[in-house]
Amino acid sequence: MRHWIVSATIALAGGGPALAAPAAAPELNSCHGGICSWSITRARTLVRQDGTGILHRLSLLGGTAGEGSRRIRWQRQPHDVFIFCSSNLPTVILRVESRWQADVIDFVTGPPSYMESSASLYMRTCHPGEDMAAPGFATRHGYQVEDPDQNITLTRPEDIFLYPH
Repeated sequence: MRHWIVSATIALAGGGPALAAPAAAPELNSCHGGICSWSITRARTLVRQDGTGILHRLSLLGGTAGEGSRRIRWQRQPHDVFIFCSSNLPTVILRVESRWQADVIDFVTGPPSYMESSASLYMRTCHPGEDMAAPGFATRHGYQVEDPDQNITLTRPEDIFLYPH
C-alpha cells in the first residue's frame, strides 16, 4: 500500500486544476487501479558518481489520466525525483511528506505493480530504450534479487552512497 501511495504521490503532488500540456512529449510511467501516471522531464542533473553508482536528479512535471485517456491533468509545479543507477542498489528516491523515501527496484523477479512508476523512471534514466522484461536484462546489467520493501532511511538523497551495497 505504501508504494501505491508513493506512485500516486509522484503523479498527484501539486494537484489543482488541469493545466495545458507542456511542449515536451509526456511519457507514461504506469497505470494502476484505472489511473495512469504521466511525467515530463523538465531537467536532469548529474548529482554524484562513483564506483557504486550514479545519482541523477530529475525535475518532473507529473500528471494523471484515466486509463485509456490522453487527457492528462498536469501538476502546477515540477518536483524532484532522484534516480540511483546502480547494479547493487537500483533506487528511486523521492520526498514523501518530510522525509526521503528510497524505492529499491528488483529487476530479477520484476518490480511489483505498485513500483511500476518508479521502475519506469529508473529505466528511462539508467537504461533508455531498453526493456526490463527482455530475456537476460537483469543478468546483462549485473542486477541481483532485491527486497522492494527494505527500509532505507536517508537524510538527503546523496546518503544513498553511504548505504551498504
